[in-house]
Amino acid sequence: MKLAFVLLVVAAVASTTLAKTVPKSGKKSGLPMELVSAFFGKFPEKKAPEGRKLNPRFVEDRFTVRVNHFDPQNRDTFEFNFLWSDEYYRPGGPLFIVVGGHHALNPYFMEDSHFKDVAALQGAFLASNEHRYFGTSSPVPDYSSENLRFLRTEQALFDLIEWIDFLRREVMGDPNARVILHGFSYGGALASWARQRFPNIID
Repeated sequence: MKLAFVLLVVAAVASTTLAKTVPKSGKKSGLPMELVSAFFGKFPEKKAPEGRKLNPRFVEDRFTVRVNHFDPQNRDTFEFNFLWSDEYYRPGGPLFIVVGGHHALNPYFMEDSHFKDVAALQGAFLASNEHRYFGTSSPVPDYSSENLRFLRTEQALFDLIEWIDFLRREVMGDPNARVILHGFSYGGALASWARQRFPNIID
């Protein structure tokens, strides 16, 4: 009886929390991030110190992918943000990618992490992407329940793989470059799933 009462209270609190995340009609909201935060807590995002500028060797760009990779009748596309840097790259070096997760694009792990140090030692090309629905990489005009159907891991993985192919061929000029993925939290999970799903592409 006590257990049932506790579960009822937890359900009520969760419902109240999620209700606050519902966006107003016609306006975007941070719904995906708020949903994650409601269940798992807010992730402490790393921010650059005040007055600090983006590394001048970093290039900001956008890449176009399909909104739905699995419906040939749906030709809608959108652009997601990404960063790349050839500061440490040596011809023949690998492609190191910081996989985007449930947050806006953040250069922190390309600038101030051990991953950057390893990239420098290995002569790697560095890049990082922004996950669909986060930051300004939105495939839909609003975050209604209907539009959230494209917020799926499989869609994000194909965004990642198509972008990797573009980086190797068009930016690095080395279609056979080895690819090493790195990520934290959900981004780390995506990195692992990509390695499992595409072992012929991800090293």
